[in-house]
Amino acid sequence: ECPEGAFIVSGDFMTVDEVMKEVEEDRPMYENSGGGITVSGGEPTAQPDFCLALLKTAKEKGIGTALDTCGYVKWEILNEILDYTDVVLFDLKHMDPKAHKRFSGVSNELILENARRIIEREGVEIKIRVPIIPEGNDSEENLKDTAKFISSLGLKKVDILPFHPWAGQSYRLLGLEYPFAVGEWYSDKKLEEIEEIFKSYGLEPNRMGG
Repeated sequence: ECPEGAFIVSGDFMTVDEVMKEVEEDRPMYENSGGGITVSGGEPTAQPDFCLALLKTAKEKGIGTALDTCGYVKWEILNEILDYTDVVLFDLKHMDPKAHKRFSGVSNELILENARRIIEREGVEIKIRVPIIPEGNDSEENLKDTAKFISSLGLKKVDILPFHPWAGQSYRLLGLEYPFAVGEWYSDKKLEEIEEIFKSYGLEPNRMGG
């Protein structure tokens, strides 16, 4: 914990074996539901060796695997991880490379190319997820470009993740100013309008939360 009490460190340092021990305790649930483990973060590919080892061990034990990623990772690293991944939960935040860099610090070119490459791989399912951020990526132009790109991949479904203000506490713990109004939510009407954009490109939107 920070001496000033501004930051809190949560979580534990664990080995692959320690994680798998906990995973094995839930094996009956996985077997009954057909589910498995999801490696997420943060960005799990930022710890590529651990991510790879964990997914490989899970696959060797017959446990289903999923990777939750922003897609900003060298293909050589991602490609190896995909050898032990059943499903990729892939975030698309913005289609304009300049806007993407302004909001996230990096361009989206590598991200889009990785999405295309995952599609070309056999044995790996990809699910595109689009977080919808007020005045960030919710313009009609960007939503249409996003839907057009997803459709070009040959996909028929998209997960929509509407913005919610629950992250405010995390910002405060990090000593950062929260950039959104407290209680700022999308209305059902606005979300329905967003969903119609994706439907117009032949996609079935699945609203998650919001």
